[in-house]
Amino acid sequence: MSSTAEVYRRFARDQAHRSSFAVWAETIADDSDCLALIDTLAEAEREPAIVLWAARAAGLRENGEIRAWIEGEWDAVAELAHERCAALTVARRAALATAGQLSGA
Repeated sequence: MSSTAEVYRRFARDQAHRSSFAVWAETIADDSDCLALIDTLAEAEREPAIVLWAARAAGLRENGEIRAWIEGEWDAVAELAHERCAALTVARRAALATAGQLSGA
């Protein structure tokens, strides 16, 4: 299993074309305080795309400095990450159920 820091570094490499997400992910990967906050989330909610989406949805600006911002707005980010993850889970289950119905399972 990869550490949260490794997951965020890999995401930063993969998202290099999305400059703010890549920079934010790399910044988080190198910041033990941010990682400690993220590690309080359920494992599925820790995904970089979910946490970074939640930070943007909570008000982080495109070129904003994520370190201090995420610590100050953590409650909002965590709540949005939880909600987003729950919504994605429902969508996945619905898609699987539909796929099963279409295949006659």
